[in-house]
Amino acid sequence: MTNVSRPIDDLLGVNLSDVLAVGDARYSSVPLGTVVRAANGRMYCFVETSAVSIADNTAVIVTEGGPPPAFTVAAGAGSWTNRSGATPAAVSRIWVESNAI
Repeated sequence: MTNVSRPIDDLLGVNLSDVLAVGDARYSSVPLGTVVRAANGRMYCFVETSAVSIADNTAVIVTEGGPPPAFTVAAGAGSWTNRSGATPAAVSRIWVESNAI
């Protein structure tokens, strides 16, 4: 089992606005594709962005591929939304919000 406790705050839970860049100590600590339900009732999925910046509040398409399991995201008319703020123009990992409750 993967230890997912490292990027989780003892008081607040998962930081759903985190943008983790390559080299960050927490970059690989949560498996891609991990899904959590937030207090607002929505599901959030941990995904990897490509080297293209994605603006905040932008609809995205999540693609599952592999091996290993790879959950990648790109801007488009998808069923998820980036709520982590604008991502850098480099590979990073973020939480995306489901558009459905």
